[in-house]
Amino acid sequence: MKDERELQVIEYIKKMNSSSSKEVFEGLALQISYATLKRILAKLISDQYLVKTGIGKGTRYNLSTAYELLESIDLEKYYEKEIDDRVIKESFNLQVITETLNKHRVFSKEEFEKLSKLHETYQSNISQLSDSESLLSDKNLKRK
Repeated sequence: MKDERELQVIEYIKKMNSSSSKEVFEGLALQISYATLKRILAKLISDQYLVKTGIGKGTRYNLSTAYELLESIDLEKYYEKEIDDRVIKESFNLQVITETLNKHRVFSKEEFEKLSKLHETYQSNISQLSDSESLLSDKNLKRK
């Protein structure tokens, strides 16, 4: 579970898209030492919320591709917003499955095995559909 300082660091990097540790330190002006900020950044990297690129003074911190999967959502806060003010995704990002899940551990071994078996069953079932049934299935998936 992330503490308040970790959430502030994530939100700052999310807003800035990419930041150095110095930019985060000066931008947030938290009542912590620079060394503590570096420990927070290291923890967020190990928890797969951030990725680090570059070395030395050229080091930058960005949100990881797994962040969207791992980010918790405050549903009460989300639904307090008017529907026009909510950030709503237009479609599902299929790269989450092919790229992110292969790089980051989101599921336990047992969950991943179960998901793989379900995927195999789905592939087997979809391959047995006629062309017209397949088209209907595709349209229903796109509509959702």
